[in-house]
Amino acid sequence: MMRGMVAAMAIAASLGILLIAMSSRPFRPAASAASAASASGKLAATAPADGLGLPPNWPWRGVQLDMSGGDAEVVAGIARDLHANAIRVDLAPRWTMSKYGCSVQKAWELNLAWADRVLDACRRFGVVGIISYSQYPEDPGAGYIQDDPRFWESRADREAFMKNVSTVVGRFRGRGDELGGYYFMIEPLERSGGVKIPDAWPGMARDIVGAVRRLDGDRHVVMNPGPGGLVGGFRELRPLDDPHVIYSTHMYMPLEYTHQGANKETGDFKKYEYPGLVGLKHWDKAALEDYLSPVAAFQERHGGLVWIGEFSEIRWAPGCERYLEDCIDVFQSHGWGWSYFGYGGYHGWNLHYNGRFSTAKDRADTISDGPSARALLLAGKMSVPYPGAEAR
Repeated sequence: MMRGMVAAMAIAASLGILLIAMSSRPFRPAASAASAASASGKLAATAPADGLGLPPNWPWRGVQLDMSGGDAEVVAGIARDLHANAIRVDLAPRWTMSKYGCSVQKAWELNLAWADRVLDACRRFGVVGIISYSQYPEDPGAGYIQDDPRFWESRADREAFMKNVSTVVGRFRGRGDELGGYYFMIEPLERSGGVKIPDAWPGMARDIVGAVRRLDGDRHVVMNPGPGGLVGGFRELRPLDDPHVIYSTHMYMPLEYTHQGANKETGDFKKYEYPGLVGLKHWDKAALEDYLSPVAAFQERHGGLVWIGEFSEIRWAPGCERYLEDCIDVFQSHGWGWSYFGYGGYHGWNLHYNGRFSTAKDRADTISDGPSARALLLAGKMSVPYPGAEAR
């Protein structure tokens, strides 16, 4: 996300290697949450792991979606037009409160009901949803968010966040294979005279996995080591003692290229091309591979699964499609899953806009007449069987 990525100017984003020889686990149509309830009235936990420990539809290839990007009706298009097999389903209560002026409780009700509808559609179209949540405090009037020292230093705030985690898992634990896993605190970061991995994050990460295990059995959990969604944390990362943890990072490097002109009111900003020179470094496919090498090294040492939880670049960046293609090629050469950011939301990333620069005021003039060049590229990549894996 943009706020987390702008802080990344001081650090990095990354990935890891393994699955090329493994075959993809197919999607199995699942019962609804209601039909999954046991005779006692409790929702039955599901265990979506098979003998290889793979989540359904692995390796995931898809897009990020939140309420701003549409409701359940967009899932059909994501599956049919983009050929995606996965959707990162983002719960955004803070955005909802800001947008609709509603209470915290109402924002949660709206988000959870929306996610249920999206997961129902995922089940119909053979797509896996990954439930994602990070926004705390939910109230936009709180004066700080989850990257602030006030959050990480407050035991009460951390416990409240974990209560929300348990609420989310309890809500969706009756789901079948349409729910691939959970992704909580997607960019663990503390801004305190710079950016760092919060001291409390390793303990919270273990608590998150523990909450999922108590409530939803072996459902997969996605974890970013931090800081933010960046690669630096992979260098010293010790994996959690759990075979159903998927390690993740976000890819927006180099930031000067991927974020050029973001939220600008005019087109008067420094332009960078890809491949090309950014600062003193030439960025091309080899440079992307080199940047992501800490993730690959981590996976070589420890094994496990890696998913690029989000990657993107501003749509008007020269060489935009080439950058995305090179990123995907690097991801797939290591057997990593990936998720484009995003299907809707901010017009700079949004797949429904063309490659011309626009401001927020005149963005309607750049809505693509048909599928955008980025959408066509992603669809082409997702429609081809994953290297070394069976087609979904």
